[in-house]
Parts: sequence; structure tokens; C-alpha cells
Amino acid sequence: MTHSASSVATVSAITLLLPLAASAQSDYTGFNAGIYTSLGMPSAELSRVDPDFFPRTGTLDGSIVSGGVFLGYDYAVGGWIVGSRLSTSLTQTKATDGSLDGSSWCSALACNPSDDISEDFELTMDNRIAIIARAGQVISNGAFVYGLAGVTWADATIEAPDAVINDDFDPNLGAQLSFEEQHTGYVVGLGYEQKLSQSYFIFGEVAYTNFGEEEYVRSDSPTGLAFGDIDLSEFSVNLGLGIRF
Repeated sequence: MTHSASSVATVSAITLLLPLAASAQSDYTGFNAGIYTSLGMPSAELSRVDPDFFPRTGTLDGSIVSGGVFLGYDYAVGGWIVGSRLSTSLTQTKATDGSLDGSSWCSALACNPSDDISEDFELTMDNRIAIIARAGQVISNGAFVYGLAGVTWADATIEAPDAVINDDFDPNLGAQLSFEEQHTGYVVGLGYEQKLSQSYFIFGEVAYTNFGEEEYVRSDSPTGLAFGDIDLSEFSVNLGLGIRF
């Protein structure tokens, strides 16, 4: 009798909990939108092979805070939550710190090889767009853990004095030169989402973005003046607030 009563109680508890779990998962099905802020640590690996002098390399690092908006859709299926999200930045991001020392970048005809020239360089990123897919499970009390992966685009601009770009006596020596390119890459990461109410939620993510490598050439230069190649990546921590509807 005791064993039978225990079995009945267990079955009854499971029967009661299953609809609750299904209901909790169904709360995630539908569209969502919101705002986010991101603390990023971009890194730009700079390289240029100059046939007249010597290879020049350096790393431009920094830390930036940006923000934007997102629109997504989630669907509960088989105990999992799967979804997608489109996000876009609303702010420009800049990185101006680096390790571009003169010994690896300058020549005798341009800047002084003994100088620290990292402060002369400025990297700006804007028009950032990402399309990601995510999948995970609700663990308890509206807490949702997930992995994410997707594709991303960004426009990047590198600015530096002509003196550290050219190795000849250019008539514009001393001018600030600007080079622009669009990068396409991928993003992967992990996230945690917490419901605040039936509609509102907050989330946090850690992500790695690889924007790939592009060659920077001035489009307005009749001689096709090249800055070099930039391999751009970023580690970031993202925080957001959203609403389901």
C-alpha cells in the first residue's frame, strides 16, 4: 500500500508539473524587441608589406561602449527554445590604444622609429549589423541559458597621419589620411536571460566576433594609396532589456 501510494503521488506530481513546464516554455514563443549596450574590446592586427622598405606590423587595441536595438523571434519546441535575432548599433565605436611602436612601423623617411605612434592611429566602427541564431533551455524561475552563433557586418575606418603611412616625401605630408572598408564575419557566444514579468526580460551575453581581414585602400586616391591589411576581432559583454509580444 505504501509503495502504491508513493507511486501515485509521484505520478500526480509529474502530471501537475508538466503543464507548468509546457506553459513556461510557451511563454517564450513569439516576437521580442528591445535595447542593448555592449562593452567591447576590439583588436585590429595591422600589417603592410612594402616592397621598397620592410614589412610593418602592429596591434591596435581598445575598449569601447556602444548600444543599439534588436528584434527577434523565439519558438519553444521539445523542451528547447530556439530563435533568431537581428540587431543593429546606433552609436559609433572607437579604439585608440595600441602597440604601434615606431620600430615596427616607421622608416627613416617617415616617422621616428623610436617613437610610440599608437596614439596617432584611430579606429572607428559603425553601421554594425548582426543576424544570430540561438538555442537553449529554461532551467528555473524564468531563467533561460543559451548558445548563439551568427553573421555580422561592420564599417570600419582607420585614420593616421600621412607621415606614418607614406615612405616618401608626399606633398600632403602631415595630413590625416582616412581609409574605410566593410568587414563581414561571424559571432559566437553564450547567454543568460531572466524574465522580469510575463512580458519583460533582461539578458547578458559574452561573445567573440571575428570580422575577418580586409585590405584598406583609399578609394579617392588616384594612385590607389594602400594602408595595408587589417584583421579585426572583438570580445564583448552585452547587456539588454527586452519585451515579448
